[in-house]
Amino acid sequence: MIKAIQLATAARLEGDSSPALKNPAVTRCVEVWKSTREESLANGKSQFYSGKDAASAYCAAMPPLTGYQNICDFIACVGYGLVIDIIREDRATKFLYAAQTALNSVSQQPKSRERGVA
Repeated sequence: MIKAIQLATAARLEGDSSPALKNPAVTRCVEVWKSTREESLANGKSQFYSGKDAASAYCAAMPPLTGYQNICDFIACVGYGLVIDIIREDRATKFLYAAQTALNSVSQQPKSRERGVA
């Protein structure tokens, strides 16, 4: 028997059980996306403009590009947003380049000196 594959899209997030949602940062971005979209729709905005508002809120909720774990979470948010069409490909490319640059700068930071070592 052949089953139809349902694509992951922003419209299907309400019942999504994606493994990516086990990441608290991704879950936070998705929750911000949902609440912003619902609020925009309740305020009479069209599906299109509600989606734009929600996408902007999703991006604003992503972790800052400081520290290794935040950078990894940022990348997870970008990846998830790209896969479900919240973040456009051209924008995701720029975000991932920024994350790569931040990750390189974290790895280039000098190690802190241990106590008692001159």
